[in-house]
Amino acid sequence: MPWEGITSRAKRKLVLRIGKVTRSLGPKWEDYVIARLVFAFVLSAMPSISIACSMAAPMDFHDILLADVVVSGTVHRYEIVDVGAKGPLPNYARIELRVADVYKGEVGGRMLAITWDNSTFGEPEDFPRDKVFIFALRSSETPMLPLRGPSATVLPTPESDLMTILQAPCAGAFIFEQNGPVGRAIEMIFDGEGDQKTEINVLSEYLRMNGKGGIY
Repeated sequence: MPWEGITSRAKRKLVLRIGKVTRSLGPKWEDYVIARLVFAFVLSAMPSISIACSMAAPMDFHDILLADVVVSGTVHRYEIVDVGAKGPLPNYARIELRVADVYKGEVGGRMLAITWDNSTFGEPEDFPRDKVFIFALRSSETPMLPLRGPSATVLPTPESDLMTILQAPCAGAFIFEQNGPVGRAIEMIFDGEGDQKTEINVLSEYLRMNGKGGIY
């Protein structure tokens, strides 16, 4: 039966039942499953919003060519913006980056403010400060990446004057550790040598075979 067709009382019983079953699988799994069910239960009471993603979608690495800006840097400031009082919209993250390198596009200085509205399932409460990451970004004027999964809730860019992290609905965010294999491949793709599309095809095949993608 679809989630929307279950009564509120049955939903509560289902959450409790799943919670008991998942305790045997370990605390992390239990927390994840219960969080997903509670999230679905809360959203089902809001007629203007559907469940964000019924299932995760694969990342299409070719999408990185659609980014307006690709940079590496460290996270200087990270905060969750609570918009609950303004209506039934999800929270999002506001991030201030200390830019190290610019691989594509232009930024107006070494400090760059961006947003992130994670389309898979919320944003982490905090973000590592001790590692260099590569971020692919799009402006609010650039269309969102196409839907990669069977369904998703598509919402506008949180702050129109800031760039946001590139991410197709229900797929992973374009955030990668600079020193990881994907990060090093991105540096090669944007180094001005070789054929970008060929290098991206090779990287896409690597990701497909190894089940790797962004860190979120």
